[in-house]
Amino acid sequence: RNLSNKPALNLGISGNGPLIEYATLREYLGKNVKKVLWVYFEGNDFSDLNNEKENNILINYLKDLNFTQNLKLKQNEINDIVINIIKKKEKREIFKFELIKFIKIYNTRISIFPQPEPETPKFEFKKILQSAKELTEKNDTKLFFVYLPEYSYYKSNSGNKNYNLIKNIVSELKIPFIDIHKEVLEKEQNPLKLYPFELSGHFNVEGYKKVAETIYEFTKDYYYETK
Repeated sequence: RNLSNKPALNLGISGNGPLIEYATLREYLGKNVKKVLWVYFEGNDFSDLNNEKENNILINYLKDLNFTQNLKLKQNEINDIVINIIKKKEKREIFKFELIKFIKIYNTRISIFPQPEPETPKFEFKKILQSAKELTEKNDTKLFFVYLPEYSYYKSNSGNKNYNLIKNIVSELKIPFIDIHKEVLEKEQNPLKLYPFELSGHFNVEGYKKVAETIYEFTKDYYYETK
């Protein structure tokens, strides 16, 4: 928004995976939107999708192109749900959950008994992206795919395992691929400096600034020809 001096709407929420993102696009994509930035994070988007595809409501968005929950018309109901969630958090239920995890030595158990590698939901992912592209094209909107790499790749060369798979799928669908791995992280002498205190997590202020500048450079000259 700051770079382009144009309005931007962020529909991303922590924990959302590809299917929820597609459902959000279905429910909230406006007629005057010219560009959509689909941001994929290597760290957990596939594991999120594995959970989402088991949800009976969410899977309807893939099975039925006419399915809708009419969320734009249910904002009061949505507000009530959010308020209830906030009230529960205020009652320190999250603290109690963290305390139980500590008592059970949760993190130690995970490190000693690592979880099995989840399956790669490439079929569902490709179908979601294809459907998102068709939806945006009908709306005279250009879809861009933004790839965010995982911290562990730069720390121990153990992340970004789905990089080639993702890139191939996006290329097959002819969706512009904005590669933050190549355009930002690989160009840094010390890519870890773009993370908070060089520790695991998402980018710090400098990192997100470079990501935003890269996205802007890739998309600024695109103008969709309205019919």
